[in-house]
Amino acid sequence: MVVASTWHQRALEAMMKRLVSFLGLGPERAPEPFYTETRYQWEGGAPSRKTPLLEAALCELVGDVGALLVLGTREVYGRWIAGAGESPGEGWRPSHPASLFQKYVGRECWFHLVPHGIDEAQRRSIFDTTLSALAPQRLDAAGETEVPTEIVLDITHGFRSQPILGTAAVAFSLAEQTRTGRPIPIRVVYGAFEMRDRETEVAPVWDLTDFVTLSRWNAAIDALTRYGRADDLEDLGRETARRQVARATTPDERATLGVPGRFGALARALADDLALNRWRDLFTKSAPAMKKFLDSEDANGLLRGLPQLRGAVSELRGWVAPLCAEEVLGPSGLRASAALAERYEQLQRFAELAAVLREGLVTHHGLLTGRRGPDPGPGCKVARDGIERAWNEEGQRPPESQREVVRENLNLARGIVDPRNDIEHGGINEQPVASGRLRTTLEDKAKAYRALIQDFAPAAPRSLLSVFVNLSNHPISTWSEEQLRAARDLGCGEPVELEGGMPEVKPQDKTEKVRRQAEDLADRAKAQGAVGAHVAGEPTLSFALVQALRDRGLRCFAATTDRDAEVTARGGETEKRSTFRFKRWREYP
Repeated sequence: MVVASTWHQRALEAMMKRLVSFLGLGPERAPEPFYTETRYQWEGGAPSRKTPLLEAALCELVGDVGALLVLGTREVYGRWIAGAGESPGEGWRPSHPASLFQKYVGRECWFHLVPHGIDEAQRRSIFDTTLSALAPQRLDAAGETEVPTEIVLDITHGFRSQPILGTAAVAFSLAEQTRTGRPIPIRVVYGAFEMRDRETEVAPVWDLTDFVTLSRWNAAIDALTRYGRADDLEDLGRETARRQVARATTPDERATLGVPGRFGALARALADDLALNRWRDLFTKSAPAMKKFLDSEDANGLLRGLPQLRGAVSELRGWVAPLCAEEVLGPSGLRASAALAERYEQLQRFAELAAVLREGLVTHHGLLTGRRGPDPGPGCKVARDGIERAWNEEGQRPPESQREVVRENLNLARGIVDPRNDIEHGGINEQPVASGRLRTTLEDKAKAYRALIQDFAPAAPRSLLSVFVNLSNHPISTWSEEQLRAARDLGCGEPVELEGGMPEVKPQDKTEKVRRQAEDLADRAKAQGAVGAHVAGEPTLSFALVQALRDRGLRCFAATTDRDAEVTARGGETEKRSTFRFKRWREYP
């Protein structure tokens, strides 16, 4: 029984959360208790008891609060925390048993003095103190006995710059947690007293965490596309999924449960396949699975809640789509290997780049000479060994009758062998090459490799291609080279016309008909693989079309131009001609 009791106590202690709160004086002319007594409700749960201090309500609503930390000015200390004649002193100090705080909250808090923030030094002091309150380790000075499992920061009664500096400290602390690998969830809340129900006197507690973590989502997606790392996306997905489970109350909210976690899991599979050269799984499983998710209504739902991430997600989709293939050692796999070589070059993973170039050239040679073997699995190694033997033999004694493309393959292969071997053996040989020269060599070979197979490999399956669809009456054939190049640089794929063309909007058409036309156009664009669109034309259709496209996760752009007008007068008549010159693409706000 003693062992069970001790285990139970440790389990309870391990569940302790930390509540950090900015405390204010209250309205200047209000009588004690200074703040209006109110009940608070969080995430659809039961309302708290009536209290003037949100800290009391949060202790009920959050549950399992271990340490309660309060930050405030000297005046706040004197009103709420101190006993008669006490001064705040340095560091964390416990509230006096006879203080107003303990009277209304019913428990002790640990107080830390912060200045008013009237100059930069004082504002830095507030920031630093808040950071210490959010520290992801046990705070012995504040009476903690265990590391908290969650930290809740209440900014409701923050004074002047305190709420802004508090949320900045949260963002910094979360970034530090990512860097040091000691994650503890931090939530930011605000008690919306001004939104209370006048009859029930119940006010909502708003969870503002998603706004604080938005930059973390953006950085996590950036880490995947720029560095091939999925740790942050995986952690964020799990953390967000846990919060969604806790606060989902409507059918729409429950329908999105698990979506962030699935996003993180797909990112992990993609990153692992990239890092460990699992090309079969990358081309046929993880990359297509990620693209399918990014095209799905689940991803659109996630973006409706976090619309600022549309650009980052669109970039990720354009990054993943070329890696999708139906096979590894066939034509579509060869094309995917060129995209993979480009990815490894961007990620600066030059050992993997050398491996892709070498294996890709073997595959290319086998397809050119009719020696294609089966994909990885039974029989692959024997067939692959035969292709490599022929590749090596022809490379040493190239026959006169070789086609030019085969000769290019073998010439490129000879330039890759030594750099690849040098990297594989860590430069332990008689004449190791300096890293700068190795890098330049591989970048040059990668460019030549992509050019070599560009015309040989057929296009990837149409369903896997990202396109930038033209939803206007200005055909792509009339676009300038500058406009075409800028469209490709948007990261939304190759500019294409909408299959079936654009409808005519007649003056007598009613608004509802135009809305249906917009929905139909958006569905057709999505089915064509569009991730972005050029939207221009009849104003009401364009307005409805932008809304419909965005609901489906597409980015919308307009072409901005300069107009040069030329006016000529002939025989008493004036003729005006306008020439429009493309300047840039502007995304719809």
